[in-house]
Amino acid sequence: MATSVIPQTSRRVLVIPLIRVTPSLAALSYNVPAGLDVSPGGCVQIPFRTKTIEGIVWAEDTTEKRKGTKSILSRKENFYLTTEQLAIAKWLQQQTLTPLNIILRSMVLGGRRESQTKIRAQSKVTIVECPTGLARQKVLMKWSQLIAAKVAYTLIVVPNQGAASQWMALLKNLKPLHIVPPRGATAQRRLLTDLRATKTYITTHVGLLYPLPPIDRVILDLADDEGYFAFDQAPRVDLRALTITFARAHCAALLVLTRWLSPAVVGTLGSSEATRIGERPVATLIDRQNEPPGERGHLPPSYLLEKLQKTRTLWLHSRTSEAGRYVCSDCGTAVLCPTCTTPLRVRSRNPLILECVRDHLKIAAPSTCTHCKGTKLSTRGPGIQQVARTIAELTGSQTVATLERGTVQGDLESALHVVSTTAIGSYPALTFAAAVILQPDSYFSQQGYRSAEQFFSAFALARAAVTPQGSLFIVTYKPETLAYTFLNNPNSWTDQTLRERAELNYPPAGTMVVLQPRKRVTNPTPQPFNEMHIPSGVSKVIIKNSWLLRAANLKHDALLQCIQQYLDPSWEAIVNPPALPQD
Repeated sequence: MATSVIPQTSRRVLVIPLIRVTPSLAALSYNVPAGLDVSPGGCVQIPFRTKTIEGIVWAEDTTEKRKGTKSILSRKENFYLTTEQLAIAKWLQQQTLTPLNIILRSMVLGGRRESQTKIRAQSKVTIVECPTGLARQKVLMKWSQLIAAKVAYTLIVVPNQGAASQWMALLKNLKPLHIVPPRGATAQRRLLTDLRATKTYITTHVGLLYPLPPIDRVILDLADDEGYFAFDQAPRVDLRALTITFARAHCAALLVLTRWLSPAVVGTLGSSEATRIGERPVATLIDRQNEPPGERGHLPPSYLLEKLQKTRTLWLHSRTSEAGRYVCSDCGTAVLCPTCTTPLRVRSRNPLILECVRDHLKIAAPSTCTHCKGTKLSTRGPGIQQVARTIAELTGSQTVATLERGTVQGDLESALHVVSTTAIGSYPALTFAAAVILQPDSYFSQQGYRSAEQFFSAFALARAAVTPQGSLFIVTYKPETLAYTFLNNPNSWTDQTLRERAELNYPPAGTMVVLQPRKRVTNPTPQPFNEMHIPSGVSKVIIKNSWLLRAANLKHDALLQCIQQYLDPSWEAIVNPPALPQD
């Protein structure tokens, strides 16, 4: 039986297969059959080995034709990536070194085939600092009125669903579309239809990967939130930078709302010029150094608790669950997660269960230390559950609620006392007459270049939750810590920190890349690549099994090109992570 021959043209295109492949197969050349109209962003059916798969047309292939090049089989109608999606994908690939097939698989097909033809002005950036929840609420109401008065395509990016609910309530008359990942093909088709039926969209970062129409304005809400770091997924990227890239791809005006001008916000936007709405609440530093020995062990301090026992108070604590960590008394090493090597938290005491809040992994507490083989292991530091019990016992209050990632106990709206981790950031509408930050010194004992920034982020959360006439306390055993001198002007600390990071080439004032063996590779090569390939001006430090490379931002492109060209496939690169590898 004779096989049919597909008429060919001399045209060839590069197609990105939408499956997991090795780096050498990330972009494949295919012939375009005569009469088949394909363009960048189009979805096509292609032969791959012994099966047929889908791929995205990326660009024209101008290289020399190879013998045996296969042909595209067909084009999927009405399945395209928009021009803006392609621009974002290219930026993600350049900035994170994530393979294009992984990036394109995370995007949603279904956009228009051609980009907008009218000329659009370059995006304008406006930064508004809202230190308190009341100030932010005023800005939200003002912009809700502006959005309603001047209907234009508007995208509002939020770090959590709590902030999304606030915007949905304010804009309900416009019937905004809340973009959340749909479950199933039917829900996906319905969502794509809804995208074309409205002009106002509210989303977390997932909406940035959807085939949205040309957006006129983008609002980046709570831009200082730690939730914008997305380093537990691929591509690993600071979502603030992704939002800014989205706005630039659409030539949209960008409004940035932030509780404080953090290094991440200022460094990513490249500007510290902001309009501040309202005054910053003044913080009171409580020094526990000279307290009697018996009093120093109380957390929270009994005299502060007595003062606030009838006041609606937020107690912000950095330690989750029952206790902070399970630590070896012989060597001081905390028990680490076997998957991601972060310190485990004590989830329950009877039986003693440890938990990784990142991987949602729970294990029984080990009897020996894996580091020194010692047997003297114990819990260190009370967690929010212990603090909540102490408050309930000393005040006689039955209205004590606790909040940590994914777990709420009690009524957060009516409770007189709420003990929470930084998960309180997911409830921006909650307000308190007082807020207390417990054991902030623990932030500064952590390894990494962002420990002080994480403290100020927690401080901004507490400050935003307090009413204008409320009180804000910081309970510390180390009042001499330098960061505390900037409590009432954290923006000055940001300026100083960015200068220091520029000297040390730490993000966002510099470029940092961590090279580490891939988790699923059993026998990685001893080195990611030959040291002779490292560009001049790039420093290298070996931390455990990882390489830490740092360079000035002027060397950013040269460093990433070097890694892209020479990195062994058994290693992976993480660009500008929010934390350093653990020793």
